Amino acid sequence: MKKKGFTLIEIIVAIGLAALILPALIIVFSFSIQSAGQGENFTKAYALAQKEMETIYGLKEQGGTAWDWVNTPLNSTTTTPLTEGFTQTVQISDANLYGSVNDTRKIIVTINWKEKGQNQEVKLESYVTKH
Repeated sequence: MKKKGFTLIEIIVAIGLAALILPALIIVFSFSIQSAGQGENFTKAYALAQKEMETIYGLKEQGGTAWDWVNTPLNSTTTTPLTEGFTQTVQISDANLYGSVNDTRKIIVTINWKEKGQNQEVKLESYVTKH
């Protein structure tokens, strides 16, 4: 006569398999959550850098006093703290691409933040011409 239910050996085997599989699943899930957080910070930083670059393009397009080609300080660096621990640095320098000074500016926008005690950054680089 066969009884319905689990034997002691089946229960021990099931507990042993669970003891092997569950820690591995926990490690995989925690790594996944950590990676998602890093990706979120990188995406925010890239969006902030792109926003600043678009602002500079907009100033150049407005013309007039919005972007003064003569008085815009060359080789200048401006650092601004942003929200959520991000810091923005904008560097403007003379690119001197075509042999003429004061005709093209090299713009570098860098967004920095700390993640797990390490410095992270996103850097965008572009050129703005006078014409």
